[in-house]
Amino acid sequence: LFVLRLSHNHFVGLIPSALGNLSSIRTLELVNNNLKGGIPPELGQLLNLEVVQLSGNNLSGVVPPSLYNISSIKTFVLTLNRLQGSLPSDLGLTLPNLRTFLFGGNKFSGPFPPSIANATGLVKFQVTSNDITGPVPMNLGSLQDLERLNLEANKLGTNKSNDLSFLDSLVNCTHLSQLTIARNGFGGVLPNSLVNLSTALTVLRLDDNYMSGSIPLDVGNLVNLELIALSINMFSGKIPESIGNLFKLKELYMHGNYISGKLPSSIGNISELSVLDLKANMLEGRIPLSLGNCTKLQALGLQYNQLIGMIPEQLVGLSSLSRALYLNQNRLTGPLPLQVGNLKNLGLLNISGNRLTGAIPSALGDCQVLEFLDMHDNLFEGTIPSSLKQLKGIKVLDLSRNMLSGQIPKFLSELPLIEFLNLSYNELEGEVPTEGVFKNVSTFSIVGNMKLCGGNQALQLPACPGKVTGDQKRNHFRRTILPLVTSLPVILLLASVLGIIYRLVKVKQQTNPVSIWQDEHPKLSYAELHKATDGFSSTNLIGEGSYGIVYKGILASNGQIVAVKVLNLEQHRADRTEEKDGSTNTQENMKGNVFRMEVCMASLFRLGLQCSAESPRERMDVKDVNVELRKIRNEYVGAADRKSQQRVTLELPNIM
Repeated sequence: LFVLRLSHNHFVGLIPSALGNLSSIRTLELVNNNLKGGIPPELGQLLNLEVVQLSGNNLSGVVPPSLYNISSIKTFVLTLNRLQGSLPSDLGLTLPNLRTFLFGGNKFSGPFPPSIANATGLVKFQVTSNDITGPVPMNLGSLQDLERLNLEANKLGTNKSNDLSFLDSLVNCTHLSQLTIARNGFGGVLPNSLVNLSTALTVLRLDDNYMSGSIPLDVGNLVNLELIALSINMFSGKIPESIGNLFKLKELYMHGNYISGKLPSSIGNISELSVLDLKANMLEGRIPLSLGNCTKLQALGLQYNQLIGMIPEQLVGLSSLSRALYLNQNRLTGPLPLQVGNLKNLGLLNISGNRLTGAIPSALGDCQVLEFLDMHDNLFEGTIPSSLKQLKGIKVLDLSRNMLSGQIPKFLSELPLIEFLNLSYNELEGEVPTEGVFKNVSTFSIVGNMKLCGGNQALQLPACPGKVTGDQKRNHFRRTILPLVTSLPVILLLASVLGIIYRLVKVKQQTNPVSIWQDEHPKLSYAELHKATDGFSSTNLIGEGSYGIVYKGILASNGQIVAVKVLNLEQHRADRTEEKDGSTNTQENMKGNVFRMEVCMASLFRLGLQCSAESPRERMDVKDVNVELRKIRNEYVGAADRKSQQRVTLELPNIM
């Protein structure tokens, strides 16, 4: 038996040790099964073995040392198991014919085998996602046939300046197409030799290390690159203009560095570019219009920079954008271009944290594939456009911290897939819907809109004008109708009585008050009254009531005894120098009665208005109405003339 291929099945259990008896076997493939346990040491007896592929199982333990001694092995693949132990330091010596060595996705540890350069026919070397440590040997340049070197996700490097020196020797690997050393501990500055690597290089991944310095100016020499990942390092300086020479580049990742300066317009030359991720840097200036030439761009990340100016129409007009467009947390200004409606295939749009102004364009409703739309923390104004009801696939919608006004559209409660809605800190008003996303207060936010009302009871917003809740309906008669019914007759009664008084006063005004005064009483001056009462002496005091003081007096002219009533003694003293006659006083008193009655009528009308306010909460309670009516009565009666022929007694019913 020369070849045994049992890959992609459902075999379980251990690898039989009896396989070690197949002395002529050259190919053993057991890929993607459910095998477990250790690799049998007996396999070390297969001295003709050239291909060992045991990946995609649950194998554990260490690799039998005898397997490393089968010099005929060309392909050794153990990826995606749970194997552990160190790689032999003489690996390149004991396996001199090795061409493919794939040990990724295990738990191998220990130093990088320095002898690997002795396997001069090596084409693929991949040990990703292990715990291999130490420096990378400086002699890898002897691997003339090396095409793929993948050391990702280990503990290589020491975060020192010479960690990347091994790249110098890789210049000799003229067939190198993939170089991946991401997610390690490499430090130092990129050597200039990087730009002299093989022009066959298509993948260069240096991300998630401790590299610093500038990106080499001539990086554009690597003309066949399709992917560059320099993210999460400490690179600084500017993006070289030569980046525009990478016409085949499809993915460019530089996020999480300290790259500054302007975006080079030469990026627009990369017509094959599908992903551009430059977020979390220190980029400044305007977004180059040339990005509109990248007609295959699917995802763009420029967030968390210091970009200024307006969003180019050419950019939002790219119908190729389908995965994501991140422009948030910059200093962009102006309106959102109407061309945003061209993003019909876009799934995510985030323009939050800028200074964008104007109305939300109705064209945004044409982006019917959107699932995530974040526009918060801008200066958008106007109403929420009704066209957004076309976003049937929207899951997250954030319009908070703008200056939006008007009512919350009902269609927001009808969006079928929405999971979270944020409308907080705007100038919205009116009733909050209660259906759809508004049913659960944990799925939406409306705080900071001071003119909203109604909605979910958990919001504790005031009731909307004209809207009556269940409790309000039950109390409607007692709190609104009853006060009107009970207070209206009282107001009418008091108005009728005052009307009678008003007519009496009018009749009296038509009679000559002077002649009446002369018929009933003599015309006396203040000096005569002062003398008759001995200066309003307390010895002449007859009585004191709530409306004035009465003195006994003897007229000097004829000795007649009279009673003198002083309504306001201080006023009499102030006016005694004027010596007003009786007819003048009487006219003033009559005018005062009319004035007091007019004031009383005005108080009644004001009370009536308070009882008939539009909002039930603003109407006066019936008990308060009763109190106010009594106050009006007392104020009028207490100030009225109390002559017996004009006295009118008002009795108000007891309203409860």
